[in-house]
Amino acid sequence: MCASVGSIAEQRGPADGRAGSGQGVPGGGGSGCEFTHWAHFRLASRAALGALLRHQLHTALLRDALSALTAAADEDGVDSGGGGGRGSGIMQLAFEGRVAKQLESLFRRGDEFGEGCELLLLLRPGGGGAAAQADDFVARLAALAESPGMGALQASGGATVPVDDAGSVAAAVAAAGADISHVLIARFPSIARAHAFLKSPPCAAAELCDARLPLHLHMALAAVVEPGDEASTRVQGV
Repeated sequence: MCASVGSIAEQRGPADGRAGSGQGVPGGGGSGCEFTHWAHFRLASRAALGALLRHQLHTALLRDALSALTAAADEDGVDSGGGGGRGSGIMQLAFEGRVAKQLESLFRRGDEFGEGCELLLLLRPGGGGAAAQADDFVARLAALAESPGMGALQASGGATVPVDDAGSVAAAVAAAGADISHVLIARFPSIARAHAFLKSPPCAAAELCDARLPLHLHMALAAVVEPGDEASTRVQGV
């Protein structure tokens, strides 16, 4: 339905230090796992996800990118195993959630979606609670992000689904995201708005790993949306 790419402006993990540094770090920082770029694909169905994962171009891109990143890490003397250090690996995640029926037209409605900040919250099981409570928590976070006080242009989230159709590269790209059970993604008009959302009580509690919550923060990534010519992207993109 739509796609966006860009660079990671900030990365942070929970305050207990189990992922990342617990601090916003320009350029991706975070203990042992520093992301630099991201690509986001919005698909209409689980069948479309399977088709993408099995597509030879997608598989080749993953394989080539992983090979190049590993080679660069080896040249820099960085351990490339198990999620590795800066520039040594790829995380590939998919999640399934409910979205508005007018979503496609929403994402193509004008310049306000041409740039901005895409905030990704990667969440892992927290202090307890049924799966339904975790799903409800993510839905409430999405509603909060879209509220007038926070100003997200669009937000959606849900439970992760398997991404095991990428052939021989599947194991290499899956390990880093093994603990993540839910994902929230929200498009903000600026990184300042994303910061305000992260400071909200439920996000702050998830970052502090509050035992009362069904989900805790594994990692938050603020990704800059690169502006571009949508018309040429539609014609030339694959």
